[in-house]
Amino acid sequence: MLGGMTEPAPCYRCLKERGHIMEWLIFLVVAAAIVAGVFWAKKHFRDEIDRAKRINRANKNK
Repeated sequence: MLGGMTEPAPCYRCLKERGHIMEWLIFLVVAAAIVAGVFWAKKHFRDEIDRAKRINRANKNK
């Protein structure tokens, strides 16, 4: 043994980097889910959104 017990295990750096990769993956999955949710809501609630826009335009002209 060259380093003895004073050095951290060689995989410590790999585990640390993997932790950052996992954080980024979790962040990307959450961001993708939010974007997908917005698109889903726009698709399924388009009629209500258009109706609200028409009502707001009609009230603006009064």
